[in-house]
Amino acid sequence: GSCVDVWLALYLTEPTAMSGVSCSSTQALEQHLAKRAGRAAISQALQGLPVPGGLAFSTIELSKGEQEALRAAALSRKLYDALYHDLKKEGLLAPLAEIEMPLVPVIARMEARGMCFDPTVFVRQRAPLQQRLLQLEAKACKAARRDFDLKSPKQVSEVLFNTLKLEPPNNSSRGKSGYYSTSIEVLQEMVGQHPVVDAIVEHRRLAKLEGSLDGMLRTLLAQDPNADRIISNATAAGRGSGG
Repeated sequence: GSCVDVWLALYLTEPTAMSGVSCSSTQALEQHLAKRAGRAAISQALQGLPVPGGLAFSTIELSKGEQEALRAAALSRKLYDALYHDLKKEGLLAPLAEIEMPLVPVIARMEARGMCFDPTVFVRQRAPLQQRLLQLEAKACKAARRDFDLKSPKQVSEVLFNTLKLEPPNNSSRGKSGYYSTSIEVLQEMVGQHPVVDAIVEHRRLAKLEGSLDGMLRTLLAQDPNADRIISNATAAGRGSGG
């Protein structure tokens, strides 16, 4: 039979579910299984196994590590069963089997060996990014006919909803400060309403990229000024971080 990474399956059906999750946590498996199939599914998954919560717990002696591995395997199997319907309904079974899973060993090797890099390339890439960020700031201020800080949620909210009188999305709400949210999710729903919105969205995307490049470079060179290799924690689903 074929092998499936249940965390990749979960990521494909619900990308935000992976935020801050440890893929080695059986507690996280239980939480997602309960969310998808109810708390009873946890007991069903462990039934008959020599692990805490299983009927055969007292009949076979296993180390704590063995129990945890067996528990994780049983919960993963049950969670995949719960995810299968959504994967099939959304046409994600083929991408999971044909794209994501074949990438797992490739990325595992990348994590183990690292990737070569040239610090000067990072430095060169920052200059055009910073220039583009300044251009977007000028473009947004010109379109709004006033100066404001694109990094300030308060000022962005004031410009969009008070100065320009744009209609906030239905899912947007006022915070304690009295200003509407200007999260990236809110702004993406407003793309096309006004040039200011488009400029702010692109500015946030590039500012995040510029910050990532800068942070990665500083971290790597702080660890080893002569470093020429990145050891990265990543997954085939596209999430990763230098470390």
